[in-house]
Amino acid sequence: MRAVLRDPQPGDDAARATGTWLKPGVPYDVLEVRAEPGRLVHFRIASEQSGTPALFDSALFDTVDGTIPPHWRARLAPGGTFTLGPEEWSAPGFWDAYFDDDPEAVATYEAGRAER
Repeated sequence: MRAVLRDPQPGDDAARATGTWLKPGVPYDVLEVRAEPGRLVHFRIASEQSGTPALFDSALFDTVDGTIPPHWRARLAPGGTFTLGPEEWSAPGFWDAYFDDDPEAVATYEAGRAER
């Protein structure tokens, strides 16, 4: 799945929401889709500069390739959070471990990202 950040329009929050992480008009791999009850739908996309994955409002993007990778799985967690992405990434505490630089979580992230 790939999406392009739209060019910011006057009054649009796209530039503020993405900062210098992403550039308008550039196609990005969507690494995961996340939806929480009563909140926005987010795309997890890696920064062009650092490679760090972050969540961005999906409404700021146009999908240019809607193909869902065959290894992605849908998961509905307790509380209603829905994720669509590599199954291992939806394990409770995965993202906390990743951002704490847990070597196993980092390796799991890299494996899931490479499987595209």
